[in-house]
Amino acid sequence: MRLLRAELLKLRTTPRTVVGLILPLLAIVVLGAVGNITGDHDASTVVGDILEVVGFASVIALILGVLIVTWEFRHNTIAGTFMVEPRRERVLGAKTAAAMLTGALLAVIAVALALSIAYVWIGGDPGVSFDVSGRAARLVAAAALWGAIGVGVGAIVRGQALAIVLSFIWILIVEPLVVGLYDTVGRYLPGQVLDELAGGAGGDNAHIATGAAVALSFAYVAAIVGVGAALTVRRDVT
Repeated sequence: MRLLRAELLKLRTTPRTVVGLILPLLAIVVLGAVGNITGDHDASTVVGDILEVVGFASVIALILGVLIVTWEFRHNTIAGTFMVEPRRERVLGAKTAAAMLTGALLAVIAVALALSIAYVWIGGDPGVSFDVSGRAARLVAAAALWGAIGVGVGAIVRGQALAIVLSFIWILIVEPLVVGLYDTVGRYLPGQVLDELAGGAGGDNAHIATGAAVALSFAYVAAIVGVGAALTVRRDVT
């Protein structure tokens, strides 16, 4: 708990970085919600469509997870952190927990904002359903897991810009390419699995079952963070 509190304190004391990530998220949620509400929509699905925009919280959580690790290497504070707690795997564990909590909080804020806008704007319209607790929970869980993956990627790569660029190359280029060429393999890649967890398509349109998506998501997090922890223990911090 001491290490976790320290990591959360670091987040609170870097307001420019955190605010610089939160503000774009809030702006995208507002614009996405308003765009869905004012456009042609099916009253029965409009709230679900609005929540699609909340998935951007996972992107912010991934970036923040990377930053939680890499900014210590960038600003040469990691040696001091390891002097306070020489067991490096515990430090990475605390960073992972902080990233998951922060990612979940970002998703909760985004969901609350999106639903508030929808309720104020179309709450009285017939056919509009706000029964989206299951979908909201999926989005929060996915954002938390993306935050943890960001920590693992940051621990593996350590270079701040490189870690973020590689993450986006994987998500935006590599995975779509593999899915397009070999869907039976691509559907089990990390980004696809976490998207399935967040989206909860279900039924015949689901690429994989929800239970499998949950299990694979946690397995990917454990593997990526585990590799990051192993490398962190063995590497020189300078």
